[in-house]
Amino acid sequence: MLERIRDAAFRSWLQREGFPEPVIPAVFGLAIYAGAEAMAQKLGVGLYEARRGEVVAPCIPSAPGASPSVPETSG
Repeated sequence: MLERIRDAAFRSWLQREGFPEPVIPAVFGLAIYAGAEAMAQKLGVGLYEARRGEVVAPCIPSAPGASPSVPETSG
């Protein structure tokens, strides 16, 4: 998912399809497993759980129209 968000061509396609910038990575789950919160924070990805709602806030860019700051990962 994060690789796609970094791809300018993919973001351009999203805009053509009507999805405005910024693209904010987030994951939704019915159940959140141990370690998911820490990993979401490390990656800058929003994490939402069915009963609790937002568990980890997504990384939202500060400047309008800017791409979100997505940390580089290895693996």
